[in-house]
Amino acid sequence: MEHEAAARELQEECGAAVHLKDLKMLGVMHIKTTDDERVDFFFTANRWQGEIVNAEPDKCDDLRWFPLDQLPGNMIPFVKQALDD
Repeated sequence: MEHEAAARELQEECGAAVHLKDLKMLGVMHIKTTDDERVDFFFTANRWQGEIVNAEPDKCDDLRWFPLDQLPGNMIPFVKQALDD
């Protein structure tokens, strides 16, 4: 079920399609703040169809590729933590 949700979110947020077999789950993170509590699943995909674009500009102000050793300093903290883990 997580793979289907990841594929759907990729389509909705980035405009690309991915086959479920091309998704690899990397980890799960429980996130709890004063305003929110959720569980996030992190995946990789080495293949997809379509061009990656910012399909939700009202929710995301920028979407770019970076080398892992040159990530921007203004990353969302839990995303940076997930990458570090």
